[in-house]
Amino acid sequence: MSFDIWLCRWREGVEAPFDRAEFEAVFGPRIILRTPRFVRARFDVGEADIYVGEGPRIQTMMLNHVGPGAFDSIFGLMERTGSALFWASRPPCLAVTDAAIIPHLHPGMVPSIGPAHVVRSGQELIAIIEGG
Repeated sequence: MSFDIWLCRWREGVEAPFDRAEFEAVFGPRIILRTPRFVRARFDVGEADIYVGEGPRIQTMMLNHVGPGAFDSIFGLMERTGSALFWASRPPCLAVTDAAIIPHLHPGMVPSIGPAHVVRSGQELIAIIEGG
């Protein structure tokens, strides 16, 4: 998929960074190119360009050119960190791994790009992003 997808975590309506170690645990073994603010990861099916910034904590990350094989890892990071995923599309274009995350989102998110889909796998992420 060659459009932008964002992953971010909120707590009580405010962005809440997560530890870079969580990102590294999920994506680290798949990274084939690394610069201070960008990595490219390779999967069994496709690659993903990931913009993560610098430092020990990640506030927001953006992914693009995301191959289908990346979605299990994206789901895994969402689940590990309690993050939400959103993308540019007609609403609803918001996903979480647990309904308990929804009350923590920025107050304007659900009215503008929701309702949030609760997903259980990378394959479900693909299906909702593709409109299925």
